[in-house]
Amino acid sequence: DDVGTWEFGRMNDFVDAAIIDIEKTERIEPNDVDPTIYNVTEDDCSQTVVELKGAFSKTQRAFIIHLDQSIGIDYKNETITMKGLITLSANLDHFNFTPVTRKGDSGALVYHADNRQPVGMVIGANEQFTFVTPIITIFNAFPDLNLKLLTM
Repeated sequence: DDVGTWEFGRMNDFVDAAIIDIEKTERIEPNDVDPTIYNVTEDDCSQTVVELKGAFSKTQRAFIIHLDQSIGIDYKNETITMKGLITLSANLDHFNFTPVTRKGDSGALVYHADNRQPVGMVIGANEQFTFVTPIITIFNAFPDLNLKLLTM
């Protein structure tokens, strides 16, 4: 469903994000996500549990598996290699990693399951992982907008 109007967008090797202006008549659901960004480190790999709310997958829990990963994304008959991504899996089994999202979940906010600090935004998945752009990368892609997270 359309909920607003596209205002700004960026697509490069590190970010694929759009900013929309939400329609004034659209009901915005309150959230309890902390506005402080969680800084993911190597210590989080195969340890830290995150949550996300996908449009189709609904609320899901996952583990942070890797940092600074790359994946080829196909856009209009061209493959763009996105870099600096976080990978998530539903489990820690190295022989059976499983994504936690489905097609249509792109744009879902990923946050730390315990402290509810934002981690990033889902950009896609393959047969093993869900791929996430770090939230700070998205904010840095729109320096003129002074983006920040608000709680409601």
